[in-house]
Amino acid sequence: MAREMATSDLPTAYERAVCYYTLPKVTHPVTYGIIAAYAVCLFEAIAALIVGVTMDSRPWTVAGTFALVGIIVLGIAVFTARALMNDVRQRKALATAAKVTAEPEAPDDDIPDPFADHMLLRRALAQPATIYECGAQETPLYRVEPGAKRRSWRVVAPDGGEVCRAQAHGGAQSFLFDAWTPGRVNVHVGDELVAHLEGRFSFTRPRVDISVLFPEERHFTARQQGIYYGHCLIGRIYTLRHSVYLDVNRFFFNEALLAYFVMSL
Repeated sequence: MAREMATSDLPTAYERAVCYYTLPKVTHPVTYGIIAAYAVCLFEAIAALIVGVTMDSRPWTVAGTFALVGIIVLGIAVFTARALMNDVRQRKALATAAKVTAEPEAPDDDIPDPFADHMLLRRALAQPATIYECGAQETPLYRVEPGAKRRSWRVVAPDGGEVCRAQAHGGAQSFLFDAWTPGRVNVHVGDELVAHLEGRFSFTRPRVDISVLFPEERHFTARQQGIYYGHCLIGRIYTLRHSVYLDVNRFFFNEALLAYFVMSL
């Protein structure tokens, strides 16, 4: 049985604000400039190797081989360093947020709560068996079960009734090492296809197009762990203390976003 999360383990108001608003600003995805510069260097190394092989020139062949190996190693180092820098920035921001433990006794009525219309869902990072709604006390909302088919799963209510089920098709479609993007996922409620999710290849920011078909057509985009309706940010997924959180506006929450939350990260 999974350990129940203590109230002290839940995000404080300050940590929630940092995860939702600050972390996306302190982490930077791989830019097109870096990719273009790397591609030019890689092309030049390959060209030198081709010239050496074509002309049967040992100096060109050796130079091209060493250049190609060096560029590949350099690329791995650069992209790994980029990921490590983002991780360090995130840890620093979260460490600062964790030090702010004092909560105001009486919130200022002149300052609106940015999360008043939001729901905060939590699942374990390693084994997403149960999904909770965070509040004064956590409430189990859903349970995730393996489906009958390969690469499928069911989301059921505490009473055992099926909420939705999803079937994944295809694999990752991202240039980044630390991103998981689905190829295509169909979401069903009963016998009805209610939504499908499709990963779009990207050299910089992985993107998932989320199309809700029923009961009302809506189109969402998930990128850099943010969920957008049009150009409006309506939710975000983030990790904190070995848990994954979905912080989303209640008005937009649906089975498609639930399925994306289950399979994300």
